[in-house]
Amino acid sequence: MGTTYTRQESASITDGSVIEASHFNNEFNQVEAAFAASTGHQHDGTAGEGGYVPLIADLDANNKIASDTSNNRFGVFVEVGGSPVEQFRFQDGAIVPVTDNDIDLGTGALEFKDLYLDGTANIDTLVIGSSTGVTSVDTDLSSVSASDDTLASAKAIKTYIDAQVTAQDLDFQADTGGALSIDLDSESLTFTGGTGINTSGSGNAVTFAIDSTVATLTGTQTLTNKTIDTANNTITIVEADISDLGSYITASSSDTLTNKSISLTTNTLTGTTAEFNTALSDGSFTTLAGTETLTNKTLTTPTLTSPVLNTGVSGTAFLDDDTFATASATTLASSESIKAYVDAQVETANELSELTDVNLTTPATGALLFYNSVTSEWADAVVSGDFTISSGGVGAIASDVIVNADINSSAAIDATKIHDGTVSNTEFGHLNGVTSAIQTQLDAKQASDAQLDDIAGLTPSDGNFIVGDGTNFVTESGGIARASLGLGSIATQDSGSVSISGGSINGTAIGDSIRSTAEFTTLEVSSTSTLDGRLNLNDDLDMGDNNKIRLGTSDDLEMYHDGANSRINDIGTGSLKLQSANIDRIVIDSDVTIQGLVYPSSDGTLGQTLQTDGAGNLTFATPSAGASQGFAIAMAVAL
Repeated sequence: MGTTYTRQESASITDGSVIEASHFNNEFNQVEAAFAASTGHQHDGTAGEGGYVPLIADLDANNKIASDTSNNRFGVFVEVGGSPVEQFRFQDGAIVPVTDNDIDLGTGALEFKDLYLDGTANIDTLVIGSSTGVTSVDTDLSSVSASDDTLASAKAIKTYIDAQVTAQDLDFQADTGGALSIDLDSESLTFTGGTGINTSGSGNAVTFAIDSTVATLTGTQTLTNKTIDTANNTITIVEADISDLGSYITASSSDTLTNKSISLTTNTLTGTTAEFNTALSDGSFTTLAGTETLTNKTLTTPTLTSPVLNTGVSGTAFLDDDTFATASATTLASSESIKAYVDAQVETANELSELTDVNLTTPATGALLFYNSVTSEWADAVVSGDFTISSGGVGAIASDVIVNADINSSAAIDATKIHDGTVSNTEFGHLNGVTSAIQTQLDAKQASDAQLDDIAGLTPSDGNFIVGDGTNFVTESGGIARASLGLGSIATQDSGSVSISGGSINGTAIGDSIRSTAEFTTLEVSSTSTLDGRLNLNDDLDMGDNNKIRLGTSDDLEMYHDGANSRINDIGTGSLKLQSANIDRIVIDSDVTIQGLVYPSSDGTLGQTLQTDGAGNLTFATPSAGASQGFAIAMAVAL
């Protein structure tokens, strides 16, 4: 028997009573025990166990199994388009679909294993493997369907065959004799051989065989007085079988041909170059791989690979001209002509003045070449003015053009050389440390006025205060200053012990250091005040509506009364926790957690109750008909 829910703190949880954390703890522990997975109440209909569960569903109840008490059946629902749709039902003696021709038993990829039926299988179409679906059984084969969608019964097959065999005969015909037939019911067929052909029967087979008077392709027979048509047959003759070879040329014999012509188009002559040269009546052959001397031969566009020229080179394509006057793209030049031509060209262009794009007029010491883009030539010119160059390439700046004090790193740049020279070096030194625009900084400063001039003209004295008298700023001290500042005799008391017997202190800090204790008969604070240390109250902390007690460095927790309701407001980033014995009993953040159970953050629908998932999470769900009401009543009382 499972654990049931019974009230634990009914005497403590009453109107006007102080409900402590332990009271809630006892109640929720009993609730938790009642819903334990293995030891909780069983919902078996017995006393204290809760009613039977009439509904098995997912969180939104779109997929479920529901009992239908009025019709004595169970319905299976599946979510379709966001709503529960009843698919099939379990009822007395039948499992039926809700909609005709709607539910499949298995799929093309997921099939049931074996099907056992003890009764009649009513099937509209039967598909075996990948065949055409069978829709009916033929009982009369005299007229059948035009498609392969029916099966024939054994009786129909036998009746049809018997009728066909009885009414049929076997028609046949030989080479001669015309058309013949055998009545399959009353006659037999005989196979008879002819000339050179014998027949034999064994079992259900008849064999036709030729006798020794018939020549075969693989046999050996002697043909006498036979004529062979060589146009349509191939005859192979072996030399040894020919008795007279006198007039024949054989492949293995050596014969002399007389007055014979051999076509090289359809025949191949085999022999060495020497044998061919011996057979020739004049001249000889040259081979590709041999070494021969060619005399008076002309080579047309030859390709010479690594040729060796052992003597001089001559010919119309060979050029021996030191001036290259007759040079062309189809001639070769000798090394002597190339050297003579190059030497002559270098000798005529080995000085700057000989170059065609250089125009030297009167070269002098310190002259440089400058390119003139107008004339497209280089011309000489001497560098002059404040900067000159010597013949050794040394540059010099003329005297008094730039003095050492202007460019020497140790002397820096003299201020008199900057702008018009009116700013001194000392004045430039005042700019050191300036990090932004000077004019912008000056514009941001307070402009001088008469009151600032008054303050600047006052004589500073110890104990004086600067106060305004309605016209100017003046210095005052002692009682005159206290009167101007609105201070009474309290200003003359010791800072460590101040007695306030009347009046009020508004917006003024008491003391300049932390005091160990401070006692007030009545302390009224109308704005922000800072208390360092502990504030002990022996009476009420009286605060008006919407006046808040703020806790935390960033005022994360607020407690106040808004005139209608009392509020505890956590405005920080953490959770609001109620503890007992340093243990979180109630935790409030985006969810509410009580004794380890997470409650839903929004209300359910009418009639729903809280259900646990066994992992500490509670959700609203619709209870089944007749389910136990104990938990809902207990939760309503506890909360």
